[in-house]
Amino acid sequence: MNLEDLSEQDRKFLEELKATDFEPIAYKLMNPDEGKGLTLEETISAIEQYRRFLILKHFYPDRGIVPTREIDKAWHCHILDTVKYREDCQRLFGEVLEHFPYFGLRGEDDQKRLQQFFSESQSLFEKNFRSNHQIIFKLILPRAFFLFYLGLCCS
Repeated sequence: MNLEDLSEQDRKFLEELKATDFEPIAYKLMNPDEGKGLTLEETISAIEQYRRFLILKHFYPDRGIVPTREIDKAWHCHILDTVKYREDCQRLFGEVLEHFPYFGLRGEDDQKRLQQFFSESQSLFEKNFRSNHQIIFKLILPRAFFLFYLGLCCS
C-alpha cells in the first residue's frame, strides 16, 4: 500500500477519510457519563486504530476484517450516531458497513472461525501499518476539540 501505487479511487477514499470528523466519536469515548470514560491518549489511540480498520475495509473489501476491542469501542460510538455513521459510510464506501455482534458466539466452530479471521486481520494490520515505508495516517483532532474538552472554550 505505497502512495505511488494508489488508484484515483483509493486516493479519493483516503482524502474522504482524512476529512471525516471524528470529534463526536472522541467526545463520546471520553465522556465518563455517556461514553467509555477513556483518557485523551486512549481516545486518540482508539480512533487511530479505527481509521486503520476503515482503511483495511476499503483496501480488502472481500476479507472479513475483525476489529480489536479498542477498535470496536470506537466503531460502536460511531454506529450509535446513526445519521453521522450512515453519512460517513455512504461517503467512504457507498454503503453502510454492517456490524454483526454475534460473530464467535454461536458455538465452537463459530469461535474458531472468529479466531482465524482475527489472526488474518492482525496480519493485515501488521503488513500495512507497521513499516515506515507504508501509509501511516496520524489522527489530528482540531485544537478546538481539546480546548472544549479542557473547558477552555465554547462553554
